[in-house]
Amino acid sequence: MIELGPVQAALPHYSVSCEIGRGAWGVVFEGRHRTLERPVAIKVLAETLGQDPQVRTRFRREAQILAQLDHPNVTRVYDYLEEDGVCLLVMEFLRGGTLWERYGTQRCSVATACAVGVSAAEGLHHAHERGALHRDVKPEKLMLSGQEELKVTDFGIAKVVGDAGRLTGTGTLLGTPVYMAPEQVQGDEITPATDVYALGTVVYELVAGALPFPEVSDPIAVAFARVRSEPIELTTLQPQLDPRLSAVIMQAIARDPADRFPSARAFGDALADAADKTLARNWVGKSEVTISSAFQNRRMLELSMREGATQSGGPPSSPAGWYADPYGRFEDRYWDGARWTENVCEQGRTVIDPPG
Repeated sequence: MIELGPVQAALPHYSVSCEIGRGAWGVVFEGRHRTLERPVAIKVLAETLGQDPQVRTRFRREAQILAQLDHPNVTRVYDYLEEDGVCLLVMEFLRGGTLWERYGTQRCSVATACAVGVSAAEGLHHAHERGALHRDVKPEKLMLSGQEELKVTDFGIAKVVGDAGRLTGTGTLLGTPVYMAPEQVQGDEITPATDVYALGTVVYELVAGALPFPEVSDPIAVAFARVRSEPIELTTLQPQLDPRLSAVIMQAIARDPADRFPSARAFGDALADAADKTLARNWVGKSEVTISSAFQNRRMLELSMREGATQSGGPPSSPAGWYADPYGRFEDRYWDGARWTENVCEQGRTVIDPPG
């Protein structure tokens, strides 16, 4: 059991109040910086883990990697402390709770499921580029800010507390079996494709209201079903879903890592492409999860350049003028005889002027 007293003593610049979460790895307390008045979440390793030198070393290494991550879809780390057997991280406080708390007992729209996938994929890609794998992506590890922005949290916790891809001597599987990729279950090499599989499973579950494999009570059987069996086709559970969107999600949970998307960003972009083609035109604006402006601007630029390239030999097939784009903005586009020219505006204000 983790006592509040030692945590408060280790953090004199913070007021530490109540416990807001716990798991096998430890406890999360709510706190506030006394001078800056910034709310924080304080993640404390369980005492038995904090006293293990190997666990402390892994925790410190992961903290150093996480401190380098600066992305709107990754929970920020403010501080790390290792003192008198207490190991803790001071992190961004997220008022919106976890994805599981929000949608664990109720369905969400397909647009919201796609926004979750796109946002988490962006955060994972940022971390992957900097050498950090998550290893335990699941709804409890995806949190929402007060502005409904999705944040990936708890990078590397599975690695800190143990090898998430192997069975222990007593046959206990470390990790979360229902979201684990086949290679993780078998103890093979863990790569970014492993996180893509777990995120694909989360998106599948949000869309279908069920997991890609029949539910059984034995967690070991759940895990090894991913090794031996193919997932249930998403359109079997949701016949009304457009096959193009289903195909993207199913590719993310392919058994062979080589058959999945080459990166988390590739999955997110493919999901956004499919949503653009199959959902309501302003699907982003209708989602309950806010997609970052950085992603929207990047997508607008890429879509503009892509369409300009396909139209480089002649006038555009779509008429010039104002119309709503998938991200809830408006485009003024016209063909100047050689290339696209366009302004993307929001509430009458030009926010990006991409090349044609």
